[in-house]
Amino acid sequence: MSWITALTNSDKTKLDQWCATVGPALFRAPAQLGLPRNGRILVVDWNVHLGNGKIEALIDELKTDERRAGQGEPDFVFLLQEAFRRSADVPSNVRLAATVPNRIPSATQDIAALATKLDWWMFYVPSMRNWEQKGVAAEDRGNAILSSVQIEALQAIELPFSVQRRVSVAAIVRDDYRAVRFRVAAVRLDTRAPLSRGFIFGAAGARNREAQRIVDTVGRSSDDGVFVILGGDLKSYWGPLESAIDTMATVAPRLNCGSKATHASGFTLDHIFARFTPAISPVACRRADNRFDSDHYPLVLALDVTRRP
Repeated sequence: MSWITALTNSDKTKLDQWCATVGPALFRAPAQLGLPRNGRILVVDWNVHLGNGKIEALIDELKTDERRAGQGEPDFVFLLQEAFRRSADVPSNVRLAATVPNRIPSATQDIAALATKLDWWMFYVPSMRNWEQKGVAAEDRGNAILSSVQIEALQAIELPFSVQRRVSVAAIVRDDYRAVRFRVAAVRLDTRAPLSRGFIFGAAGARNREAQRIVDTVGRSSDDGVFVILGGDLKSYWGPLESAIDTMATVAPRLNCGSKATHASGFTLDHIFARFTPAISPVACRRADNRFDSDHYPLVLALDVTRRP
């Protein structure tokens, strides 16, 4: 794993304080490699609202949809925001109250337990602590890549500090059966700016600063000809005024996944950006009709890739 950290001393000081409240990054490989699947690769971008989104139920529905469409057995690459980890590896007795957000109620199954149950590849990097609940092990929360296909070349990308610490995750998906490799990243930007930078009205500028960091890192890594898919909750409340969307699109075009809102509030906050190579044939992107107990709808990108003869 490579770690890309802050550019300024001011950012680094704040990010280090927040980092001290969380556990280490976590990588998991399957205990047993499964047989190659004969279907499409489904890339799912989803904010799972502290693990409350029912990932297994979504997997079952998508498998059923693919079979009914005659597409065969799919593989999955999940780009997850607001995943969580409950573990003794998360430090206890933290007293940095000024840099620890309030607790958000989490599900019973964390990202590590889910990856073990599915026996999939998983890369998780916490951004912040999920403050304690009496009688429950400490938790942290952040972004994750959960995949039935091999992942490698892992990257953790700390974003410039705004109000809360944010760490994006990136990796190469390597599918030897289909003879394809592509880079993915899961992103979540800040909801607001600090008071000194305009709070709500300055939030779009803060998000653009974070997006530029992702572009500088992922864009530089993507000069190797490998196609790239970025998925994330960009908190784009200002719609066309959100410069972060245009900034992200400098690495890969934003895909049209339909006109439906992606959040329960009626806003479109979630986006997928993708740049393809000739190895990829017709692509479809859509918003799922069910939130599966999250406050965000999943975005599902179906990839038809060239298979080996």
